Parts: sequence; C-alpha cells; structure tokens
Amino acid sequence: MKKIFCLFCAFLSFYQISFAQKSKFDPRIENILAELKFKYEQNPVNGDYTFELKINNRKQNVFVQSTTSSYQNLEMREVYSVIYRNEKSPNLETLQSLMIDTSHKHLGAWELAFENDIYFIVFNAKVNANMNVKELQDTIRLVALSADEMENKLFAQDGF
Repeated sequence: MKKIFCLFCAFLSFYQISFAQKSKFDPRIENILAELKFKYEQNPVNGDYTFELKINNRKQNVFVQSTTSSYQNLEMREVYSVIYRNEKSPNLETLQSLMIDTSHKHLGAWELAFENDIYFIVFNAKVNANMNVKELQDTIRLVALSADEMENKLFAQDGF
C-alpha cells in the first residue's frame, strides 16, 4: 500500500509540474505565429516566443511574451526587441536620443533594463493580449523596424 501511495504522489507531482509548465505557453500567440508562418523558438522556462525578422540586408530578433499582465479589465502582453546588452551603462547622449525618439512613437517605447549586472536597451510595445493576426503582425513589424533602425543609428551594428 505504501508503494502505491508513493507512486500516486510521484504521479501527482509530475502532473502538477507538467500542468504548470503548459500554462506558460499561450495558445493564442502560438496559433497566430503559426498562421503567419513565422519560424519561432519558445523559451522552455517562461514560454516566450522568439524569432528573427529580415529587414533589408539586416536582421532583428523579436520576442513576444507568453505571459500577460492585467490591470482591471485590460490584459496586456509585451512585444519587444533588444538593441544593447552590456555591463557598461549606455552614455547620456544615447539615452537622450532614445527619449526623444520615444516622444515621436505612437506605439512602443524605449526602456533601459538592468538585470544580473547587465544593461539592456529594449524597444517594447505593451499591447492588448487578445490581438488578432493582423494587429500582432503589424506590432511585430513596428517593433523590429524601430529597434533595427535605432541599433544601426546608435551603434552601427547588426548584433540583435
């Protein structure tokens, strides 16, 4: 009887872990990306979707968060692209350029993040989590174009 109980507990633990991991993968995004025929990778830890867009002779990686955040009746998701990753903080001139550029954007904004002793510059669009195919496609394209343009302007590189 003790063996059966232990097996049941092991099964229950496995089921709970599997269920918790599956809940991180948002089928709404997966279905849209499949419809758009985007080749993507999915982070096994947080469920985020990552893919590369070709822009002229350049490329830009875009991330779509699988998890969402809520405020009252709003459910939001982040679509973002990184243009800078370094242990050194970006200089003041770079940060001013980003702030000015953000003031001209209708969707999305530049963000400076600091995680694990690394600075990141990210163009981030916080959007409705229930977007349709066309809306998500347009958002992904806008994020990729904005990030690629600024990465080229500020750093003259194609690293992200």
